[in-house]
Amino acid sequence: MIRISRGEIARHILSRGAKTVLIQAPEGLKPQLSRLVPDLEEETGSVIILHGDSCFGSCDLGLADGLRMGIDLVVHIGHNPYFGDCRNERLVFIDAYEERELAPTLMKQIMELAENRTLGLVASIQYLKILEDVRSIISSNGGRAVVGRASSNVMKPGQVMGCEITTAKTVRNEVDAFLAIGGGDFHALGVALWTGRPTYIADPYKESLVDLTPLARRKLAVIAARLDDATRAERFGVIVGLKEGQMKKGMADVMASKLEERGKKVLRLALRELSPERLRYFDGIECFVQTLCSRISIDDVELYDVPVLSYDQFSIIVGEKTFEEVYPWD
Repeated sequence: MIRISRGEIARHILSRGAKTVLIQAPEGLKPQLSRLVPDLEEETGSVIILHGDSCFGSCDLGLADGLRMGIDLVVHIGHNPYFGDCRNERLVFIDAYEERELAPTLMKQIMELAENRTLGLVASIQYLKILEDVRSIISSNGGRAVVGRASSNVMKPGQVMGCEITTAKTVRNEVDAFLAIGGGDFHALGVALWTGRPTYIADPYKESLVDLTPLARRKLAVIAARLDDATRAERFGVIVGLKEGQMKKGMADVMASKLEERGKKVLRLALRELSPERLRYFDGIECFVQTLCSRISIDDVELYDVPVLSYDQFSIIVGEKTFEEVYPWD
């Protein structure tokens, strides 16, 4: 179970004398928080609102929503203060960690994987304590496990996010494969695509070890096909995100200018969230390029009627990067 410290949240609320509080967290933590909030209200005497919209990371802060409502304090749970206006005095970040240990059967599979290999270990922030346990067990049994450091002091050793895998890239040439610890394939898929190394998931919930190579290769094939379609497009939609950490207007302006220099027609758009249904309103657009989140152009690539490209993918179609530079697969 993911551990959220009620005491730590209460201390922040009480130390600031906050009378109204907005709590924001990713979807998987909302059920736990819905049970926790009434107890926090009783303990602190504050009015607490649980933010019900999606929350994909610290690029998706609820700070502006809180300020509009006159909230005294926004508590963001489960992410690093990496994007957006993360240093605001009305905003605090609270860690959330998975406490369970890996099952013996799963640990046995990991040890077999580590035999005669150097493994790079990565995890999202919730699973970093498990990562340390795994590294210790591999090392004590004669194996070799490498944990990379991030370029930012906000990120922790071995930590990856959906759009940030520096800790994996820094050790790419030292490892034979990566082991990503956590539930689901979201973080591991980014590691697989952007390092080109075989990547495995150690899922503590399913108690299984999964080779992500087949999924990564399927995604690469779809992305390559969409990039090919994009090179023939004449009418583009350039989308800037409206969330605090995604409002990269300068990046959107650069893409629009480069397209116009190449004689392309450009429609500029601003959106809080992307979906296939939203983009169908913009008739005649043959390709969209977006600044919201690079993972939209990976995870959801098959869902859209036309190509929807990230900045890196855009750099490929305008000839500034090669496909292999962005996705270094053999």
